[in-house]
This record gives sequence, C-alpha cells and structure tokens, in this order.
Amino acid sequence: MNIRTLTEERIDQIANRINELQRCCNPSENKFIHCKKHGNTAYFYLRHNGSETYIPIDDTKTLRSAARNSYAKTVIPVLQKDLKALENLLHKYSWKNELFIADRLDPDIIRLCGKGFSSRRTYIENWSNQTWEEHPDLGDIPDRPTIKGHIVRSKSEEFIDNALYHHGLSFFYEKPLYLDEASFPLFPDFTILHPETLTEIYWEHFGLMDDPLYADRNCKKIKQYMRNDIYPGERLICTFETRNHPLSSVDVEMIIKKYFE
Repeated sequence: MNIRTLTEERIDQIANRINELQRCCNPSENKFIHCKKHGNTAYFYLRHNGSETYIPIDDTKTLRSAARNSYAKTVIPVLQKDLKALENLLHKYSWKNELFIADRLDPDIIRLCGKGFSSRRTYIENWSNQTWEEHPDLGDIPDRPTIKGHIVRSKSEEFIDNALYHHGLSFFYEKPLYLDEASFPLFPDFTILHPETLTEIYWEHFGLMDDPLYADRNCKKIKQYMRNDIYPGERLICTFETRNHPLSSVDVEMIIKKYFE
C-alpha cells in the first residue's frame, strides 16, 4: 500500500472519529468534569460558569455525560488540526515518483546523466527486458499460446495472460522469485509491474482446489509468500477454481480493474 492511500485512509479514520465523538458528546456545552483525589478515592465535580458542583458516584448518567464532553473537548481540537494538516498534504503534495517526473525529459538527455538517473519509461523498458533461466520441466508442459507469445499451462492462465496484455500491463509468465530462506525459487504464474507504484505484483492461479493434495501444497506456497511479507490482497493476487466453478474472463477483468486501474 502506497503512502497516498495510507494518507487517504488516515483522513477517513480521523473524520469518522470526529463525527462519532460529536454524536455521542456535546463538546459545545460549557461544562467540565474535575476529579479530586483523597487517598485512593476519586471525587468528581462539575465546573460550570465559575461554580463547582459535586456529582455523587451513583449518578452514572451525569458523570458519563460530563466525562465524555470533557474527553471530546480535549480530543476533537487536536484531531481537527491533524485532519486539516493531512488534507493540505493530500492536496498540495505532488505524490509523483521521481521516475514519473523524469518522463518529461527526452530519454537521450537522461542517458547523458549517467548511472543513478532514470525515468519511468526507461525503468519499465529495462524491467521488461529481463532474462532468466526457464522454469524447470515438472511434467506439466505448457501448451496453450497467448497473444503476448507466452506458452501457458491452462485455459485460465490463458485468460489471465491475454487480459493483462490487453490492458497494456508489463508482465512475465513464470519469472523466478527468490525468497529468503528458500532452497529453490518460486515461479509465480504472473509477475506484473504495477504502472503507478512500479512494484512487482504476483498472481497465482490455483486451478485444482478440489484436489486435497494440490490444495494443501498450494496453501503452504501462500504461507511461504506471507513469511516474506507478500500478502494476498496486497502484492499477491490469488485466484482459485474447481471443476464445478472455473475461473471466467469476467472474474479476471474485475481483478485487473481492482488492482491496476
């Protein structure tokens, strides 16, 4: 999750909390609760217009109302200040990655800058030109060609590959992924470069979930991702199907729009 999304979520959280406090309290009321201690015993007084009135401990309703109002009077102004600061940040900060800004320059000018200087365009080009050792033959030989020129292993993977291509995304099929503490690399079905964040998103399709051995093996695979801070719903897309419930092209389109548009 990027910083802008986190900022937007925090703004929503603060705004919602302010609304909650304003609904359950009456901070405009010019009354304050004051606590005096005598040994281990607390005594509560209501201050209003310069006077102070003792509130018996069994007057729960008055005590709670006064306490909530005092809480709101203390908390709401600070939350409102934070909310305004975050809203200003959201609207005034450019939120543009340096690589996106550098796209304004001619690629030949960027090349003159030397090592350590790039643009989004160049980054994507270099990422797309990677090469690696092919996936070892595990007996399940790919036999379904896609528009991009990949040879994939199933009809569902063909759906996914063609949809990613039609949406203009940069991606690889079965690119090795080296995780910590793993003896061998994983080969995610698809490794996709997010066009905005330029982070790698992995898509695993699990097509035989009505096979207990297959399901168990791939649940362990998902756990392996999670041990390396790659979580479903964030940088890991997981799709599942059984014989009676196959993946459809509509499902694939919905997922791509959710993650990449």
